[in-house]
Amino acid sequence: YNDDPGEAMDLRIPSLLRIKPGALNKTGTYLRSLSFKTAALFYSPGMRELTSAALTNSLAGAQINVACDKIRDTNSIEDIFDDMKKLPASCDVLLAIGGGKVIDYVKYLSLISAIPMVSIPTSVSNDGFSSPLSSLMVNSARNNKILADALGHIVLAPYVQLIEVPTGPVDRSMGDVHPLGNPH
Repeated sequence: YNDDPGEAMDLRIPSLLRIKPGALNKTGTYLRSLSFKTAALFYSPGMRELTSAALTNSLAGAQINVACDKIRDTNSIEDIFDDMKKLPASCDVLLAIGGGKVIDYVKYLSLISAIPMVSIPTSVSNDGFSSPLSSLMVNSARNNKILADALGHIVLAPYVQLIEVPTGPVDRSMGDVHPLGNPH
């Protein structure tokens, strides 16, 4: 986002968009037309079985090598960095085949590895290919601001004098009661 109207903004859009029946069978031709030679494939669970035959035949027919073929059911940034380290040097394109999670995964992998990506969404409702955002997990949290030692993470409770501290058992039938005392 750029809120300065006088400053230029870099906006990236897909260089090739194909939405039509049989497009999966032509993936190799599309990749070859963009001068790609070696692909890394990342599938959502269950998508390899549904798309692999058409995709591998298309890639082989266009003489596109497959550097790696992985199923990913994670959007953990730690896993993405691990995959980045394992990508063969010959890999010049990343393919995300499936739903939003794998597309977000490969989108970020593409960013940090500087390898272009191709999105092959398998859900009609998936618009992840058109968004610059990726929903990722960092140390099992989507919001890195809640992680311990994160910038802006402050615990004030030890410095607040609590009032109305319950002396007996507390349960939800009592309403809005703070079990350790009212910090307000």
